[in-house]
Amino acid sequence: MLLTSDSPLEMCALDAEHVASVLEDCVDQLAVLGSIISIPDNPAATTETNSIDEIAKLLNGQKHLEGRYEELVMNEKNTSEMSSLKQNMKSSAQAIMKSVKLNPLATENLIKLQQDREYLQDLIAECLQEVSQEGSFEGLIRATVEEREKKNKLQETILREEDARKNVRALQRQLLELKKSKEVEMQSRNEMIAHLKDQLQETRAKTTMERKYIEKECQVQKVMKNKQCQMTEAELQAELENLQIQLEEENKVNKETEMWVKKHHDQLQEKVEYWMDKYER
Repeated sequence: MLLTSDSPLEMCALDAEHVASVLEDCVDQLAVLGSIISIPDNPAATTETNSIDEIAKLLNGQKHLEGRYEELVMNEKNTSEMSSLKQNMKSSAQAIMKSVKLNPLATENLIKLQQDREYLQDLIAECLQEVSQEGSFEGLIRATVEEREKKNKLQETILREEDARKNVRALQRQLLELKKSKEVEMQSRNEMIAHLKDQLQETRAKTTMERKYIEKECQVQKVMKNKQCQMTEAELQAELENLQIQLEEENKVNKETEMWVKKHHDQLQEKVEYWMDKYER
């Protein structure tokens, strides 16, 4: 392809006609593709009857046909073969559409494919108009740059989402580990609480037994002390009674002795008086 010296994006008239012919054919093919694309009303009723390898095989065949068609357009020959290639490409596109429809993700695939086809058809139509009128394809370059920027932004968004997913997964793992750690800690605390409850119950039972034992021991000591006091009191009472008997006996002996001494004193007094009277005479 020859470019003019005025602008690296401007083409000579012959190249512009060739490019316009190719672009026009592309627009026609995309229009035909849009007419044969149909989105099923009930996507849930589709079944997976074609494998991904079969779809890839059909796409490779379609790509080969398109490459051959572009080659013929650039060389401007074999018009009969071009017509045959058009028919083959149309049949291949229909087969691809049928395989895509039978895919479980047919609705989403067809919607995305239809959107991409419409965008590409409009872009090529604008580029065709620009090539035909101005012999340039600056609009295509701008659209390509814009799409590349969108793709880069989308890629950045995807990367950010992937990083966010990784962070979420990491946080989920940390949360799971923290949950497991808390469960282990809670189980350990519950075991410790159960152990302390057992110890408390055992201590209460031991304290109750010791209290009962001490109460019984105090009662026994009290009874023994009372008995000991009673025995001591009885002994003292018996001793007191014995002393009282002895005292009475001592008093009785003292009285008898006193009476005997008085009687004897009286007798002696009489004798003294007798002997004094006798002496005086």
